[in-house]
Amino acid sequence: MNEFFYCYNFNVFQHLKKQGVKYIVTAKNLNSDKQFWMYAQDSKLAQALNEYNK
Repeated sequence: MNEFFYCYNFNVFQHLKKQGVKYIVTAKNLNSDKQFWMYAQDSKLAQALNEYNK
């Protein structure tokens, strides 16, 4: 398992925010110029992502 989860999807970001999952940092990918949010992998993140994917 990776230590971090990189979210490039704004809808997923909004869902995680509503679930109270806090990101570590947000930045832009230098190659694609797309914004991403970096999260620590933990059980709260995993649960929120499972709920989003239902």
